[in-house]
Amino acid sequence: MRRKTKGPPRHNAVQPVANVLADVFEARGLTRAIRGNRIAVEWEQLVGARVAKHCVPDGIQRGALLIRVASSAWMHELTLLRASLLTSLLEAVGPPPLFSELRFVLGNGALGPRAAPTHPRVAVAASPLPPPHEYTTAQQIIAEVDQVSDDELRTLIGAIRLKYAR
Repeated sequence: MRRKTKGPPRHNAVQPVANVLADVFEARGLTRAIRGNRIAVEWEQLVGARVAKHCVPDGIQRGALLIRVASSAWMHELTLLRASLLTSLLEAVGPPPLFSELRFVLGNGALGPRAAPTHPRVAVAASPLPPPHEYTTAQQIIAEVDQVSDDELRTLIGAIRLKYAR
């Protein structure tokens, strides 16, 4: 009785290593993952150095290759290049297609130093409130707020001004 083994069928003839590895990967269900990783490894060669500086592949979801883009300007540029990029990427990975569309996602600085936006956004700290006037008292605030005709607005303004004594 012969024992059944998992994996690719054994061949008696000598075969090239590439064919053997292809059979092993196929039997283990790794072919699709390897083809997908090939896109990430060969990204610069597939899309060109100019484009690769500003975007990176970020996975395949629901039939779309997600591409993280460094800036909105480059997202617009890539949208114009979408058809030619899709064609060249599909040709590079071969059949059957891993994805049928490209989806661009604005990056959050995780593109690495090479692909960082040329003009990063600068966080602006909120300016502190000016110190309250020394002469402002609760009676003065109430007198000023009483001039507002809308009841709800008068209550809100009064509460805020009394809280910050302004």
